[in-house]
Amino acid sequence: MTKDLADVEGDRAFGVSTFATRLGVENVATLGTGLLLANYAGAIGMALAAPGAFFRPTFAAAAHAFLAAALLASAKALSNAKYSQGAVADFYRRIWSLFYAEYALFAFL
Repeated sequence: MTKDLADVEGDRAFGVSTFATRLGVENVATLGTGLLLANYAGAIGMALAAPGAFFRPTFAAAAHAFLAAALLASAKALSNAKYSQGAVADFYRRIWSLFYAEYALFAFL
């Protein structure tokens, strides 16, 4: 859903209907951030409540808390930039960085 954020101006110009064109960039960014935060909270909760699910539960909880904080910082930067086109592109790149960070963490969990 966040993929369409960077393309919203072009999508609107060509009449392409996406979540971002229908709901607005701010709403979709907020929704995407909330869904990702829920995933991080789930990973942290699982590490704390079921430590046998991870080889290193303390590291898993801390790493996901760090990634959640990075996500919140990215969302704040996007908001501070008033959802400008450049800020939206930066936010989208950061979302992908968080996605790849999960793959990097996988070997250590």
